[in-house]
Amino acid sequence: GADKPEIAGDVVISTHPSGGSYLQFSKTLPILSARLLPGAWEFENTAENKRYSGGGNPPNRIIWLQLLLVLEGQQITDRWTVAKPSSDFVTMEDAFRGERLQMHLQK
Repeated sequence: GADKPEIAGDVVISTHPSGGSYLQFSKTLPILSARLLPGAWEFENTAENKRYSGGGNPPNRIIWLQLLLVLEGQQITDRWTVAKPSSDFVTMEDAFRGERLQMHLQK
């Protein structure tokens, strides 16, 4: 949220040609991971020792899962504003909650 401090780290993303993608955000140690599979999703916040999973579309509130959808070229909820000023830079923002994610992508 807007009242929380900003955090920077490294993101590793992998995709599989037959569907599915995986993301891990870390500083020195992994902080969170997100996975999309055909018809399912998983999200784990290591820092808070919490894990969520389900079938169907991922929850709109978890930006990391929404980011994977964006990178796969899928439509996401109107809750998030997505800007891609170039092929290697993505910004996602939820103005209502004050959340923002900016990523510089390297292959």
